[in-house]
Amino acid sequence: MADWSPLPSQNGKSAVLTVKAYLGQRVVYEESITVNVEVKDILVRSYPFSKTINEVESLGTYPDSISMSIKHDKEWLGDGAMKLSVNIPDPEQTWQELKLKLTNLDLHYVNKMKYDVYIPISGNENASIQGIAMVPPNQNDKYGVGQSKIISSLEKVKVNDTTYGKYKAEIDLSSSKELSNANELAFSIVTSNLKYKGDLYIDNVQLFNSYVEPISDPLVVDNFESYNGNKSKLESKYPVVSQGDSIKVSLDDTHKYSGDYGLKYEYNLGGSGYGGVTKTLGGIDWSNQNTLKFWYIPDGKDQKLVLQIKANDITFEAYPSLAGTEPQMVEIPFSQFTVAPWDTSHAGSSLDAFNAKKVQEFSIYVNAKQVGTQLSSVLYFDDIRATK
Repeated sequence: MADWSPLPSQNGKSAVLTVKAYLGQRVVYEESITVNVEVKDILVRSYPFSKTINEVESLGTYPDSISMSIKHDKEWLGDGAMKLSVNIPDPEQTWQELKLKLTNLDLHYVNKMKYDVYIPISGNENASIQGIAMVPPNQNDKYGVGQSKIISSLEKVKVNDTTYGKYKAEIDLSSSKELSNANELAFSIVTSNLKYKGDLYIDNVQLFNSYVEPISDPLVVDNFESYNGNKSKLESKYPVVSQGDSIKVSLDDTHKYSGDYGLKYEYNLGGSGYGGVTKTLGGIDWSNQNTLKFWYIPDGKDQKLVLQIKANDITFEAYPSLAGTEPQMVEIPFSQFTVAPWDTSHAGSSLDAFNAKKVQEFSIYVNAKQVGTQLSSVLYFDDIRATK
């Protein structure tokens, strides 16, 4: 065995590995192996802020009534962080933005950003927070919008006598056409309805190259034929949503509509009351389509099936029935998709041609209809596509 760390430039491409066996100094066996590199996240650059924040600049705030200063805090959680001292006076504001910028970058292979934000929970419970990113000088295209969380729902971290909420920003930058030639990357903390004067912290800023599976037909979400029966490859394309209940996906050669395989979707409702998987689509264009079409076998358990389409950074949902058990082909017009209840900043938006021009993700969730539901069951899907 040997450890091998693929370079960001190799992700999504083939690489040749050469294996040699030696007898003393003499090569007695040699073989070259071509491998396909499909790594979810290859780290390109990280900012742990353990020693300095010199490569981060403040870009100010919105609105101007907010004040912010930044400095290095070398004691934060024993390893250092960037401290933002802020005064956000008006809780009526629904877009409160603290703007920052990374400088001196080579972003040619970067298409994802992650960072952690820590904010005190007490007094801020009902406000929301999200992370976004932009590629200067373009301030119009904001990546990551629509991933806001209520502060009281965040992971809790206690530091001295203060309990902080930890928000984990994960921003897909793959649809940016400017990023590969840029040398700066702007990112912001955006809060809504917050009134706060004090400190918050940013840590573990990371830039990644993330492999996104190319889709030969951009209208096909999945027909489950491209995995060659490989369960591990399927699982890598449908990661389970964190913090939800257990979901298992596998390929099924019996329950299918066409081809050799369909999707077997095993769900287990328990403590969280929901679970799901998400496939990244990378910003494909469905603007000339108006319907989601798919085949499925419901399980008769009558829980809430949630099909999500993330388009133009807005999350839309539809709710096919799980009351029956008959295999069926279903068509759901885009007009029947509504904005997810938690995506309040986009309430009233439609899955119209403008938003459907950039379809980023497709998700399958099952939610319990009643609190405390304990249930394990199986659904089957096949031939999921956009059509007209």
